[in-house]
Amino acid sequence: MKYREKILEIVLNYGFDNENDENDPLMDWIETMPLMEQHDILREFELLLRELADENGINTREIPILQNFSTIIEEFEDSVLDEKLYEAKLSMAQDQEEIDSIEREYFRAQVRLYLMDSIVNDQEDAYELLAVTKKIILVEKENGRYDPENWSRILHLIDSPS
Repeated sequence: MKYREKILEIVLNYGFDNENDENDPLMDWIETMPLMEQHDILREFELLLRELADENGINTREIPILQNFSTIIEEFEDSVLDEKLYEAKLSMAQDQEEIDSIEREYFRAQVRLYLMDSIVNDQEDAYELLAVTKKIILVEKENGRYDPENWSRILHLIDSPS
């Protein structure tokens, strides 16, 4: 509710559909806000859209942006929290070896996210990336680093990674 007034102001002045505009006033404003608040603003925007749809008798299934919006917000929030955790771990690291270890783990996590996003979103090279992912999983298993939770978004696409 904290951001509702500003969201309404922007929506009333510029409307909802700014996809074709180079600048999206709502997103421009959100990006000026602290990173740790942005997911709350997006949740408020989603709630507002749902309320407006309900008030106008519109089925929310007819609004494409709302179909996966909650999931997108959760993934964004997770990525922000991961980034903040990474920064905190780096600031508490005692020596260069520990810093290197933290950076390697963060890099691996970012690569996993990139691979899963590319595969799930059916990017042009998704098939090749799935093959690479299968090999990475095999190496992780051989090294005792495999955690199925890390790959949960695409495990259903992997025939038999073992």
